[in-house]
Amino acid sequence: MHKQTAIVLVLLALTASPLLAATVSIPDDMVGVLGDVVTTPISVDDATGYMSCYFKIAYSTDLLDLSAEDVRLGEVISGWTRAEPNIDDASGIAIFSAYSTSPLAKGSGDLFELDFHVAVDAPGVSPLTFVRAELDDDYPTRDGGSIVTAARPGDANYDGWVDDADASILGAHWRMLDGATWGDGDFNGDHQVTDADAAILAAHWHEGTPPPEGSVPEPATTALLAAGLMSLLAGRFGSMRRKRAAG
Repeated sequence: MHKQTAIVLVLLALTASPLLAATVSIPDDMVGVLGDVVTTPISVDDATGYMSCYFKIAYSTDLLDLSAEDVRLGEVISGWTRAEPNIDDASGIAIFSAYSTSPLAKGSGDLFELDFHVAVDAPGVSPLTFVRAELDDDYPTRDGGSIVTAARPGDANYDGWVDDADASILGAHWRMLDGATWGDGDFNGDHQVTDADAAILAAHWHEGTPPPEGSVPEPATTALLAAGLMSLLAGRFGSMRRKRAAG
């Protein structure tokens, strides 16, 4: 009799909580334009059976700002109760959590969405690191090392200055039609490097903070570089069209 009771209790315990810890993650390809807002999701691969979640993440306060109002529930737990987030914007630590009175029947996707405000004058790369993550009493696998990049439109190398170095990067990846990132010259987020990105670079030419004195090209040189960029891109595009026509 006691043995049967023990088996029932074990089965109930297994049913009440997930057998395997889930994986929570932050995208590693988020790009935030200077002075803009970049929405960053905290995602889970399988939240089935969970009733609460808790997160503590770290970010760079030199590049990003966050407030309690910028922390929203994601689609997976949209019906849960959100506890008041604890944001220490001086040290770059954000703590937020949510809970429910009943377990999720199933669910994968976004648990939270964070609206980071990107600094207007500090381009760079901000790691977003899981300091702590909990789903009920489980410690999920954390996909760390994800980043948000604060960048100026057209600044492919993140040095805060749009110049011939960025044009060279864009030219090297010209007509890359799948998987392109900001660092390849994809400035409009469509994962391609096309004339739309060249137009963005040209529109923001020599914006930002220039490099040390002596390394900035003279105006005539700048004009030649810009013209050279347009010629390079036009030449590459024409070459590809000719190849497709010949094929």
